[in-house]
Amino acid sequence: MIQREQNPMLSIVVYTYNHEKYIDTCLESIFGQQTEFSYEVLLADDASTDGTVQLVRKKYGDRVRVLARSENLGLCRNMYDAFMQARGKYIYDCAGDDYLSTEHVFQKLTGYLEAHEDIFSVTGWNEDYNVEKGTKSVGKVPYTEYTMLDFLRGVRVRFFSGMIRNTFREDKPEYICKASRNNEEVQIWYYALTKSKKVILPECVYTYCFRNEGGSESYNATRDFLQMLGDYARGFHAVEKAAGGKYNFKLAKVTYYSGCIDYYIQNNGWKSVLNLLKVLRLDELFSFAWIKFLMKLNHRKMPAFLMREDRLIRKKAAD
Repeated sequence: MIQREQNPMLSIVVYTYNHEKYIDTCLESIFGQQTEFSYEVLLADDASTDGTVQLVRKKYGDRVRVLARSENLGLCRNMYDAFMQARGKYIYDCAGDDYLSTEHVFQKLTGYLEAHEDIFSVTGWNEDYNVEKGTKSVGKVPYTEYTMLDFLRGVRVRFFSGMIRNTFREDKPEYICKASRNNEEVQIWYYALTKSKKVILPECVYTYCFRNEGGSESYNATRDFLQMLGDYARGFHAVEKAAGGKYNFKLAKVTYYSGCIDYYIQNNGWKSVLNLLKVLRLDELFSFAWIKFLMKLNHRKMPAFLMREDRLIRKKAAD
């Protein structure tokens, strides 16, 4: 592996915020990868207040290209800027408090994209690690491909973005960072799926560490359900604008919104429903309630007529 090559095969983008306790495990899993090509490691640190940057610079030196922000940008802007600076043909992103599951992740995923030029992104299963409980489980999925139509139908995403082709400088998809400050999920999925279907290899590649302990800076530990709902809503509003009327996102919204709305009402009572209008449009809330009602009549399953392709993908974008 040759560091600092101007045109590496792969750019690994590690985004951090106060990950001093975890970053060593993450980076060791990256540098422990067995590859036959060059890659670069970018660490996009979002103005950490602990010793994350100092640790990385002291231990890893010029093996890691550190992008140390002078002010906190938020996850989406931090990630997007790092993607724009990535020099690799492919990009793999990783949170600084997670790590890779095996030492063959980069070789396998890169090899797949090299052999399948029609595929924009590829990933594998997640290993979910509950740090507080000390338990691990593999998030197996019953499918090996995921398309825009699956996303629009509300098929739940149970894997991470994985490896993608680096087309950011060419496309400049700024909606990724102009919606939610700290949740890129909807925007990244939309961007990747506009390119092609995603392939999911039937094996573990990424270990997601769930932390909810006191003092944790993780997304789950610092956001309540109403805030999470608002993040998802802003993501959908951004991709709706980018799509120009081509796609119907109503069923996808039900999938993303359900957990937040259900937990919020469960914890705050039905009188709190009006608070949902602080983050959702009235038409969204009405559509959500109507689809959930139809699902209840259909044994909690999405009615088939709602999932027809012609209802979800329009041949021509709206004027």
